[in-house]
Amino acid sequence: MPPPTPLHASIQGPPLPHPLPHIKPLLLQTVKQHAHIEALVSLHQTTLNLPGFANKSTPHPQHSRLAWTYQQLYDGAETLANRLTARGVRRGNNIAIISDACAEWALFCWAGVLLGCPFAPIDPRVVTRGEDVRRMLEDVGASVIVVGDGEAAGRLEEEMADELAAVRVKVVLGLDEGGMRMRGWMSLLELWEGEEDINIPAGDDKERVFNEDIVIIGFTSGSTSFPKACPQSSDNLVASSLAVQKVRYMGPSDRLVQHLPPFAAMAVLISLTFWISGATIVYPAARFSIPTTLDAIEREKCTYMFAVPTMVKALAMQHSIRDRDLSSLRVIDLGGATTYPEILNLCISPEALQSKSVGCGWGMTETPAPLFTDLYHEQFESTESPVPVGRAIPGSAMRVCAPGSQEPLLREEEGELHVGGVTVICGYINGDNEIFYSDGGMRWIATGDMAKIDDSGAVHILGRYKDIIIRGGQNIAPARIERCLDKVPGVESQVVGIPDEIAGDIPIAVVKLSGDAADSQKETFEALQELSLRELGTTSAPQMFLDLKTDLGRETFPSTISGKLRKSELAEIVQKFVLQNTNLAIAQSSKSTEHTLSGIWSEVSGLSAGSIDTKISIFVYVDSITTMRFSSAVTKRFQKMISVEDVTKHPSICEQAKLLDSRPVLTRDSIQQRTGPPGVDDMVHCHGEMSKAKRTQELANPMLKRLGLTWQDDVEDVFPAPDTSHIYLWRRRPQTWNQRAVYIAQNIDHDRLVDAWKATLQRHAMFRTITISYDDQGIPEPQRSDILQHSHQIFIVVRANHRFWDRSLHTGLDVDKPEELRAVFGNVWGDSACGPLVRVAFARIQNTNSSAFIFVGNHGAYDNLSMNMLLEDLGTALDHGLTAEDMLHAPGHTPFKRFADAYYIHRSSASAMEAVAFHANRLRGIGNFKSSLWPPLRAPGTFKGEDDGWTWMSGELGDPALRIPLDDPPNRYGLDGLTCTAGAGQLDVMRRVHGILPHVILKAAVALFNTARTSSNTALFANVEAGRAWPFVDDWTTPESRAELPNPLDIAGPMFHVVVNRIDLSNRAEKVLDLLRRIQDEQVLLSRYSQAPLFEIQRSLDSKDAEVMSQAMSRQGYNWAPGIQSAASERNNDKPQTLAKFQRKAYDDICLAWTCGLWDAETFYINASYDDCQLSKAEALQAMQEVLCAGVWLANPDNVEREIEGCVFEGLAVGGLIKSLE
Repeated sequence: MPPPTPLHASIQGPPLPHPLPHIKPLLLQTVKQHAHIEALVSLHQTTLNLPGFANKSTPHPQHSRLAWTYQQLYDGAETLANRLTARGVRRGNNIAIISDACAEWALFCWAGVLLGCPFAPIDPRVVTRGEDVRRMLEDVGASVIVVGDGEAAGRLEEEMADELAAVRVKVVLGLDEGGMRMRGWMSLLELWEGEEDINIPAGDDKERVFNEDIVIIGFTSGSTSFPKACPQSSDNLVASSLAVQKVRYMGPSDRLVQHLPPFAAMAVLISLTFWISGATIVYPAARFSIPTTLDAIEREKCTYMFAVPTMVKALAMQHSIRDRDLSSLRVIDLGGATTYPEILNLCISPEALQSKSVGCGWGMTETPAPLFTDLYHEQFESTESPVPVGRAIPGSAMRVCAPGSQEPLLREEEGELHVGGVTVICGYINGDNEIFYSDGGMRWIATGDMAKIDDSGAVHILGRYKDIIIRGGQNIAPARIERCLDKVPGVESQVVGIPDEIAGDIPIAVVKLSGDAADSQKETFEALQELSLRELGTTSAPQMFLDLKTDLGRETFPSTISGKLRKSELAEIVQKFVLQNTNLAIAQSSKSTEHTLSGIWSEVSGLSAGSIDTKISIFVYVDSITTMRFSSAVTKRFQKMISVEDVTKHPSICEQAKLLDSRPVLTRDSIQQRTGPPGVDDMVHCHGEMSKAKRTQELANPMLKRLGLTWQDDVEDVFPAPDTSHIYLWRRRPQTWNQRAVYIAQNIDHDRLVDAWKATLQRHAMFRTITISYDDQGIPEPQRSDILQHSHQIFIVVRANHRFWDRSLHTGLDVDKPEELRAVFGNVWGDSACGPLVRVAFARIQNTNSSAFIFVGNHGAYDNLSMNMLLEDLGTALDHGLTAEDMLHAPGHTPFKRFADAYYIHRSSASAMEAVAFHANRLRGIGNFKSSLWPPLRAPGTFKGEDDGWTWMSGELGDPALRIPLDDPPNRYGLDGLTCTAGAGQLDVMRRVHGILPHVILKAAVALFNTARTSSNTALFANVEAGRAWPFVDDWTTPESRAELPNPLDIAGPMFHVVVNRIDLSNRAEKVLDLLRRIQDEQVLLSRYSQAPLFEIQRSLDSKDAEVMSQAMSRQGYNWAPGIQSAASERNNDKPQTLAKFQRKAYDDICLAWTCGLWDAETFYINASYDDCQLSKAEALQAMQEVLCAGVWLANPDNVEREIEGCVFEGLAVGGLIKSLE
């Protein structure tokens, strides 16, 4: 029987009643049916002293409180509506109220509905944030403004007096008869006693209602920007209210403890739901407090409560909770944050909140409550996953899509939640509506929440994409860490990611301690470290724990004007603290080296320093990324260098301390510029011979002249390109190995961006290079040769002057919006052989304060790490207004020339020849395995993207008719590639139990896939190695001088190297674990010998072997990128950035490229990019899914003793297409 077809991650609620009733007749119906039932109780108020209105406090056995029946509330609202009408307020005019919870809030809300005036509740704290309140009130365009007290009115007058002059009615609620008056403002009493009533004839405009009427204008939380105004129509609200009423069985006997801020979207929705149900709303206090909420439940016998998880925890931890009678609670609903079973259990526990049932819901101001669960009555079993937030209500639809896509993934796959249907607003007022779209006759919104839809159709919210921390390519959800830490009594935690130059992001935990946890802080922190390492592992555990009060000097976490945590602000505070703490440690480091190194390992790993045994290998505790971070931290702390290789050779901390103590302090001079061109002694390839120096100048002059440059005035440095660079510089089309990337400079004008670029390139010589090529006889090489060993490439660094800027920069472009940047300068400057390797165009983005630059550069000039160095320095120059002079006098990165010269000089040394022999011995005989190359070629050349101007191996121009893409234009995905994920499930077990790393598993999967496709026993494909080490150091340094070498991580240039894999799979009975160990052991050697000169390897092979070696490098490549998702942080809206990558395209000369990594700790990620003339989209997708399927099979610990012959390439769960994170 064939397996069932996988379901898409798409669900739809039942149909809506048609037509939907309007909110106004629903409220009027409630008044008619339940006139004498209490509509509102305010426990912190007694009377409003309004003539002719319900002004006596209602009797209660224990206390006085204000209480209105539905008839009284309606009568008061009708009177208020008439008074507003008398002052010129008409249907469609907006009412803004800036107050805490109070009876007047309800009065104005009802009056707004009766008048047909949109009601905009705003947090009173907003008045202290001038720009926020100005923009919010401008968005509302209020005809009526109501504030809670005179102080708020005074602040508004200070901020926007001119705008307030046009407001028809301005009311101060807390203004009594003897209070101070401000011009233009009145008390509620003065409004109430104003002009005579106006009789509105039946059928007047006031009586007409339309379902698209705006009823509420809510505001988003403003956690990443200014709050956005969301106009909620009657349909938006009524669809949700009727659904909640039905699933929670609400009726006149229900009583809501309304302790949410009244301006919160859920507070408004649940209030309207209770009022159309004829139920009672109870205000415990003006603002939330634990005692008043518990008192209200107990005294008023409340039956319903809506709360966020932190509220539930706070209430359940109240010391008097066991003495309370909260048994009247029928339902507690949860929302507003990721919810785990233990929170639900607190709600229904007899020892905590005592509710008879608990449920969950989810919504946004943009789409009120489209999801609700059924009610749960039994305790939950603890799980690692959050509980589902519900199913679609009538009239709503949900789907989970890859970020940037609108196509649903499959069930159980994680992606971005999209919501569609009647609850979705039409868009923001005066805002960017990019996240809204229409599809299938329905309004949709891309929510920004990471979610999945399970096989039963329930939706699970996993966190906000903007909050995800990406460490070395792994997704870390802060909510999961926070849940772990909050298990310690007296701990409230928030986890943020801060940038790290090695790992991308690292998680930092900030904890707020109370009770015993605060009294014994040291023990609490030790417990947190032990717990997080045990439950989360070293990759996800926080790298540092900070006390909110003692470390950061705060009593509370920073929050938005609506009370939501402002994680972006917390991250900035933490980042500043960490930087200051690091600088302080550098200045005051007087402890022993061993003790200090233990502290550094603690900082970068999250382990407590006391738990690390200094006499055993550190690799018991940490991974390679942590080791790279340690190397960088040591250089900053000690101003001495200890490399990753040093740590490998000296794995214990005590050995590292002795090594470090033996090394001198590094000196990092400012950039030294030579006056005049390089001499013979400055060009290592000349070997001190003047004739070769002269010949170099002669070779360079034609290109210099073509660019308007001269040797004397414009050449700064000259050095030979390492062998791997020739792959990228040997061009068979103008776009060969070019990358085109677009970066947006937020709030940076065009001219400032150009100036900062020019200043930054003082430190980055490789971005100011041109190249010339010649053969063994010194004859200019016309870009031809199918064997690399006879070709020579020379880098020429051009001085940063106006002549170079004229040839490398284009300024003054104008675009209306960022999307236009995708098409501007599409193929201009494509041929870097005719000019600078890197060229940049700058653009203004009209009607914004932002600009952008389009980067077009040949990959032979940089690798990803040196590109990141450039962008970091550019961001610093922009942030601090640094000039070229500043850059010249600042400590610079290590010039790539220093590496390239060393590589050239020692390319024939014993160490180099040892590396050459290793590769030659592996590859000898591969000329007989040409049939093992995959994919088979269907057209000449291997080119991703445009192939205009392609040539044959001989250099002869190719015929375009010979290269025809296999797919129609809409289906050509080769340049950007296709991306999928697959949950492996037990990668941690494979690492801990068997010592097998994830990159080895996927590499083995690629190898097995290749042999299956070619029906051979040998897999041949290329590998990219980072190569961040000084070349062949054993032959030209002593241990003492080696210590003085700069950290190779700081070399500003292209350090990567390409090696060819030859994996023998002839023994199909080989056990999986044996294969993985064999590949892992060989990978160690491939990395160790990755700098072996390619030309020398080819000279050691016969011509047939050398030819297949070259073909293997252009046929298929495997690249494991541990930091692949670091680029996603540039799109993280929670972290304000000066520069954000908008687009990237890589014009690689390769048939198929696998870019692999981890989506999270247990999920493989693969991007397959390819030549559209060699593979179709369907073939590439099939190949990728087969590799992922094989990877999942190999990653299963149950299969380690099985034979590789049993590897499966189909039938296992593999995700659908997602947006690439490169």
